[in-house]
Amino acid sequence: MKQDNVQKKVGDVMGGKVLDLPEFRIYDQGKAEGKAEGSELKLIQMICRKMEKGKTIAIIAEELEEKEDEIKKIYDIALKYAPNYDSEQIYAELNKDKVSSN
Repeated sequence: MKQDNVQKKVGDVMGGKVLDLPEFRIYDQGKAEGKAEGSELKLIQMICRKMEKGKTIAIIAEELEEKEDEIKKIYDIALKYAPNYDSEQIYAELNKDKVSSN
């Protein structure tokens, strides 16, 4: 059962009071992290497709409407995996500092 449905049903039973349980916060946090990871993986995949076509960092940044320095970070890592770009490995390397600092 989805969290929203659980909250509504609990709220109905409890006289409309919405509970702020740790489980709900953890669920919401996990959902947000998953969306962020998915967005970043999608960006990596789009950059890799454009790299396969021989496009430069500046052109990729313009076409994707992203900052050049953000594209460059991904581009530089992706070069290590050319020509068989692995978006999961690129993502892991890009985020290894985030993981190790947590």
